[in-house]
Amino acid sequence: MRKKINRCLILEGISMLIELRAKNCFSFSDEIRFSTKADMRNKKFSSNVHTENNFNILKTVGIYGPNNAGKTCLVKCIRSAKNILLNQRPRIMSNIFQESAICQLGITFLEEGREFSYDFGQSLLPGLILST
Repeated sequence: MRKKINRCLILEGISMLIELRAKNCFSFSDEIRFSTKADMRNKKFSSNVHTENNFNILKTVGIYGPNNAGKTCLVKCIRSAKNILLNQRPRIMSNIFQESAICQLGITFLEEGREFSYDFGQSLLPGLILST
């Protein structure tokens, strides 16, 4: 079940996304990091910051850029990581321009004031099994 509270991305219960990492997934060949950690040096937008147990996380984020910059692929990576955590089938695919068929995802989230981080890889070749 997915809920939206104060425009925060909520996975299950009261989880909040802190960071997503992806390498060789969809159009990303090099590792990318999408972080919702707030930079508290600027107090101008402090109303957009959720603070819990010394974690400062943005309530809202915007993703913008030119066509073919990877905005949709980022959303697909978030959705795939969520599906893996919920024991559902992820719809991931490796970058077709890379030799490696191993797609790596990582996610860090806040759940009831505690930080959890998971990293996993999936081979898209039949018969190859990865252990993480």
